[in-house]
Amino acid sequence: MKKAFFFLFSISILSNACKKQEDLDPALYGTWDVTKVEGVYYLNNIPVAYPVDNNPTGTINFNSNGTGKQDYSYSIAGTVYPQNSNFIWEANAQQITIDRTSEPDMTWTRVLNEANKQVATYSYVVDATQKWDYTLTLEK
Repeated sequence: MKKAFFFLFSISILSNACKKQEDLDPALYGTWDVTKVEGVYYLNNIPVAYPVDNNPTGTINFNSNGTGKQDYSYSIAGTVYPQNSNFIWEANAQQITIDRTSEPDMTWTRVLNEANKQVATYSYVVDATQKWDYTLTLEK
């Protein structure tokens, strides 16, 4: 009976580990330079501003165990926005989901998915009248 329980327990652990690995896209593994941050600001569903930082600094790291770290900053209209935190991630060919411990999860839609370049967009709703669409470009 103990052997049967141990066998079933082991199979359960292995299947959970394999499932987690299936949720990770190996194309993202490694350190990526953040090379461009773009935004579109909407007021009452009308785009009114298109800020771009073509020279952000820093990196995002996607580890093969599903953890990661963002350590970059970008500047829009003279204000610097630092992005420094650890996260848990999963991804498929269409989306990258970032689980941040102290903030809401983010689901990025992949626009470009190449071995050395990734482009993804994310929408952030400020309130009933304001929204931002962000586009992030990463390169190896």
